[in-house]
Amino acid sequence: MAGTIFHKYLIYNILFLLIGSLSIENACARELKITFHIRGVAGTNVSLIPLSGPKLLKSIADVKSVKSGQTAFLTVPDEYLPGEFILRFDYRQKPESTPYPSEKHILIGSQSLELWVHPMFANNSDSTWFQQDEREQCICALYQ
Repeated sequence: MAGTIFHKYLIYNILFLLIGSLSIENACARELKITFHIRGVAGTNVSLIPLSGPKLLKSIADVKSVKSGQTAFLTVPDEYLPGEFILRFDYRQKPESTPYPSEKHILIGSQSLELWVHPMFANNSDSTWFQQDEREQCICALYQ
C-alpha cells in the first residue's frame, strides 16, 4: 500500500515538473485567466491560493459575491506560474445561510482555464468540469 502511494506521488510530481518545464517560457510571457461559470448555489466568493511562492497558502486573487448563473474571472500573476493552486469557494446554499467552504486542487502551466463549477460538489467530475481542449487538469486527473 505504501509503495502504491509513493508511486502515485512520484508520478504526480514528475507530471507537474514536466508540465512546468514545457510551459515555463509561455507562462512567464503573460498572465493567465481563470473563467468560472457558477451554478447550483445562491452565491459564492472565489479565492485562488498558491501552494508555492511568496504568498504561500494566502489568497492572491479573489472574486466576491458571484451568483448562480454568473461568470467570474481571476487573473493569475506570472510569478506563480507554473504552479499548484487551491480554488476556494465560500458558498451560500441559500441567500440567508452561513458561508461554507469548498476547495478544488488545480495545476496551471501555460493554459488559461475555463471552469463550470457547482461549489458544493467542486471535486465531483459530474458537477465540475473544464473546457473541452484543457490539457493540464486532464493529465493530473489520470493519476489521482
